[in-house]
Amino acid sequence: MLPVVVRTTDEMLKLVPTPMRESALALGVPQWKVVRQVLYRAALSGIVTGVLLALARISGETAPVLFTALNNQYWASSLNEPHRQCAGRHFSVCLRPI
Repeated sequence: MLPVVVRTTDEMLKLVPTPMRESALALGVPQWKVVRQVLYRAALSGIVTGVLLALARISGETAPVLFTALNNQYWASSLNEPHRQCAGRHFSVCLRPI
């Protein structure tokens, strides 16, 4: 999640127009205030979009694990016990009528 958010934030901050930065600096605003009050406000929608995309990617990558592991009728509490295979689970689900 973190690399996606960092990369998106970096790209959104690069898309903020240079005249906007220069105008804030020309007014005598310190650099840290320019970043916080001008750049972050201008890039806020892109940063939020990056965070939401990262969350969607995480949920998309964990969904197959949840569907195969948590829906197991033979739940094993340790890794030393036998587990039902994914293929066996999918086969049994496919045999059921809709």
